Amino acid sequence: MLLALAALLLAIAIWLLSTRRQIESRSMPEGTILYEDVSEQRYTSNILTSQRYGLRGKPDYILMTKDGVVPVELKSTTQPPSRGRVHPSHTAQILAYCAIVGESLGERIPYGLVIYRDGLPRRVIPTEKNMIWLQQMADGLRAARKSDQQHRNHRHEPKCLNCGVRDNCTEALQIGQGWRNRTRTSKSHRRKSR
Repeated sequence: MLLALAALLLAIAIWLLSTRRQIESRSMPEGTILYEDVSEQRYTSNILTSQRYGLRGKPDYILMTKDGVVPVELKSTTQPPSRGRVHPSHTAQILAYCAIVGESLGERIPYGLVIYRDGLPRRVIPTEKNMIWLQQMADGLRAARKSDQQHRNHRHEPKCLNCGVRDNCTEALQIGQGWRNRTRTSKSHRRKSR
């Protein structure tokens, strides 16, 4: 049993690494890698910071392209938005990387790239409007972390479990009580009521 579990975990790890490499090989634009923060590397990458926005982080890659310096974030989701769009949380993340990389390197960043498993590079441009939105989001997150009360806007256990403000949240899901359990309960309840 233990050997089978170990084999399954090894197979999953190999699949995740090969999927990431497939994304990288199909989707990375031409350019020179200036920085990388990927799981296979042997060294620790530096956390980059932006004093102006009060943000810090590590993009998966920073490339020098013909357009300039570009942060790249790889996402493993199997359901990216349609028509070349980017999920709002990923938009905020890549805009944060644009700010962080631009400030850290003293460069104007023309765009950031989000690459989902489908291999389509999606550009997010750090326009003035986008950067104001990012600042408002960052300020809101900082205020939420200081607040005594947080408000949850979902029933997704993994999201709740990994939330940065969970310690102060009075609405945090009890793990094991979230959407998965409720879905099972409601299905079994429907069967009984027939």
